[in-house]
Amino acid sequence: MKIFILNQGRTYPFVGWLAIDELAELLAKYLQATIISIKNPPYSRWDRVLMKKGEIVAEGYAGDIAGDLLIVIARSSLDLALIRALGDYRYRFGKIVAWVADSYFYEGYSNVVRDYDLLAVTAHEDVDFLRNKYGVEASCVYHGIDCYKVVPQNNVARSIDLIGFGRLPISYLKAMKVRFHDVKNPYLFLHSPIGSTTGPDIAIERGMLFKLLQRAKVSLAFHLFCEPEGSRPRSMMLTSRWLESLAAGCLVVGKRPISRMADEMLFWDNATVELSEDAAVAVEEVEEILGNFSNFAEIRREAVMNVIARHDWRYRISQFSEMWGIKIGSEFKSDLIGLALLRNKEIL
Repeated sequence: MKIFILNQGRTYPFVGWLAIDELAELLAKYLQATIISIKNPPYSRWDRVLMKKGEIVAEGYAGDIAGDLLIVIARSSLDLALIRALGDYRYRFGKIVAWVADSYFYEGYSNVVRDYDLLAVTAHEDVDFLRNKYGVEASCVYHGIDCYKVVPQNNVARSIDLIGFGRLPISYLKAMKVRFHDVKNPYLFLHSPIGSTTGPDIAIERGMLFKLLQRAKVSLAFHLFCEPEGSRPRSMMLTSRWLESLAAGCLVVGKRPISRMADEMLFWDNATVELSEDAAVAVEEVEEILGNFSNFAEIRREAVMNVIARHDWRYRISQFSEMWGIKIGSEFKSDLIGLALLRNKEIL
């Protein structure tokens, strides 16, 4: 079976999309597929829809871009229109399928979705949206992570008391800085910016982020409706960043998304710790948690085991395998078995 994967990760690496691009790389590995991307695509939805053809980048591949299956690993709904750059894509491929990470961005969809055979999105309400607006069938497949990269392989000292990477609500970030950056305060707070945001270095620095999480006690996380800024996205989705913190053994504190997605993904008791709506009070709560951090060992251990058991990308790939009718080789099965062994490690 000749398979291609369309994903923008290799051509346009961005730190916020790394977990999504890692899914594309895993699929390519297990399916012996070729990753392609589109060079210099237009940004707007309509400009992408109106594309006649675009420049295709396929590292290490010089043959025809055509085959039995095209898998689009879309960072957002805007990426679904990138198939227009392939020209006569329905002639080139027997089947075209996609998984959309930021599927909540409804403005990014267009009639191009009707050219897909199967769509997968990350929230049940997005499934309903696609059915009602475009009359297409879709399924829900949640975010995931590569647990082999994130889960600690050895016990290391958790010398970082509090970590916050990515977007943090302004009032909470300011309050945490004032409290924990004071040289008289015994706790260390490490926060973004950490490393590069774009370019080839972000893949190298990915390991640094995981090492920092593995050395952190508490990780801050907030849903996207918490003090939203300007045109930044607003959603109650649970992204890979939450899972990475949990899998690394951090106690995750902040404002958890209020959604079916969050309830189903963080299904166990005390998965996260909710902070006050008042940032000043939240700082006091965090300091109290740090002062009694040893009391949370079992909660953290349960979180690591549940993320490994439910949220590794390989479980999502198993779902795709059934949905798309593709067979995956022995290396994939071996890695699934390895996840069970990883669950049994006594790390924290």
